Amino acid sequence: MPKQAAPQTFDEAVAALHANAPQAAAQFARSALALNPEDAASWSLLAASALRAGEVVQAHEAYRRLLILRPDDVDALYGRAETALRLGEARLAQQCLHDARARTPHDPRDIYYAAPAAYALDDAAEVASANIALNALDAAQRVRIATYWALRLQDLGRNDLALSVFARALPDETADAGLVRFLAQLALSANDAEQARGAIGRAVMLEPDHAETLALRARLNVYLGRLDEAHADALAAIRVEPRMARAYEILSELAPSALDDEMLAQLDALSRDEEMTPNMQAVAANAAALGLEDQGAFDRAFEMFTRANEITAKDNQRRGVVFSADRLAARVSNVKALFSKDLYTSEPVSCDGGRGLIFIVGLPRSGTTLLDQIVSAHSRVESIGESEAMARVYAAFEEDARESDAGAARVLNENAGRYAQDYLSAIDAAPTSDSYIVDKAPFNFWRVGFIARILPAAKIIIARRDPLDVCLSIYRANFGERFDFKTDLRALGAYYRAFDELAHHWANVLPAPPFEAHHEALLTDPEAASAQLQDYCGLPFEAELTRARGQDRTVFTMSAAQVRDGVQRKGAGRWKNYEVQLAPLREALGDVRRS
Repeated sequence: MPKQAAPQTFDEAVAALHANAPQAAAQFARSALALNPEDAASWSLLAASALRAGEVVQAHEAYRRLLILRPDDVDALYGRAETALRLGEARLAQQCLHDARARTPHDPRDIYYAAPAAYALDDAAEVASANIALNALDAAQRVRIATYWALRLQDLGRNDLALSVFARALPDETADAGLVRFLAQLALSANDAEQARGAIGRAVMLEPDHAETLALRARLNVYLGRLDEAHADALAAIRVEPRMARAYEILSELAPSALDDEMLAQLDALSRDEEMTPNMQAVAANAAALGLEDQGAFDRAFEMFTRANEITAKDNQRRGVVFSADRLAARVSNVKALFSKDLYTSEPVSCDGGRGLIFIVGLPRSGTTLLDQIVSAHSRVESIGESEAMARVYAAFEEDARESDAGAARVLNENAGRYAQDYLSAIDAAPTSDSYIVDKAPFNFWRVGFIARILPAAKIIIARRDPLDVCLSIYRANFGERFDFKTDLRALGAYYRAFDELAHHWANVLPAPPFEAHHEALLTDPEAASAQLQDYCGLPFEAELTRARGQDRTVFTMSAAQVRDGVQRKGAGRWKNYEVQLAPLREALGDVRRS
């Protein structure tokens, strides 16, 4: 295919944008702006071209610069609203929409952007208004707009809302298999097994041999613990479409030895194929790495893990997800300053608040899913899985603190009871005098002090694992979320040190220190570790919890396949296979002591 000539005039650049050559148009705009930084038309072209090319951060900045030059440019206001949504900045998006409405009150674009921002900000009036407008449209328009809402709500981290808004808009009688598969993808992202099962069943009826349908069913079967069926579906998807990266990913998790040399060569090619999305390139590289690792080809495996991370890092940068050691250090410092010893002695609290609640926190891949599996195997314990409830309550507290002149500590002290009730309402479950609830959310390690303040009787378990093993496990995993620290070994080391610093802080300042559950101790003496966990949680002792294989539980985490086998030593000491390659990680970890 002949390479398109670079645009030489502004009109040619606009034509290139409309001809699906946004990179060429963006390059022309950048060259024009180098000559005249005040050229509003070139900023407009750059913004539109960068957004079309997926360069969201660059588009966001270009719209900002354009609005300085043209404050009343409604197109720029809507463009900046969209980039703000894609970058997770719901409040900025809503402000842009308000400014646009003041200039053009009834603009048809408003319906696209208003609802995602309003849902994320719990703005009930805006949500109601957007849904009234949506319901006035015909079915095809409703589905198109609800699809956009769902995508932006996923950008905002609200998978639950993305699922609900799309499910409501999709007609029950739809025969569009692609839309039904999108519903299934949303349901899997929202950890809704029943919705996923129903949507995948409909997709199978509509297109039983479609590779994506088979891959979706394979993923659901992994979560449900039907590993043999998942394996069969993944192989079937690959037979239908040898380029189906998601199917190889599932196979690499379940049985990496099944990836033969021909498959590994195909994965290597897919990881380099620029027609694949960056996410799928990274999925392919990671699957190949796991297959090579299973063969003992550790040098080649690490090269592929690194390729996967480099692809992800580049894509993250385009989306504004960039690691900053200074930002991380400031976050740790701010958390420690707010949640000091004084906070827990300055105001009286209800000693019973949170009784029967058990929180499991820690780094990803540190054993939190296994701990959840063991504790919830107890006859008196129910797990709510990986919940975002506490993160949302904490976000509400942060918003309250920003809007108050009283200071964060006072806001927390005055509203602790309300935040506790908001949390209990969000999880839609409550412990009783003889029952317990487990909330397993790894990143709540940042919020341990908040949990201890609003729910002082709650039990908090911090998962600990050998720093080299846990950091390597994060590096070799392909997460759905975009973690800024995941793709670089030095960043991983810095993030582990931040986690370690906070774990020590919680142990020193909280009235009731958390329980640190060491993964290696659990592997060495499972029954003793289980007994200690039960004792800390106040549970009557029950034997053999560590042998519960969890075949009947739905597990929506990356460990969904591994935890079916209960406690196992596979993965312990894996870092020794990559001792040379992990030198930057060891240097970044510094004097942090291994577990």
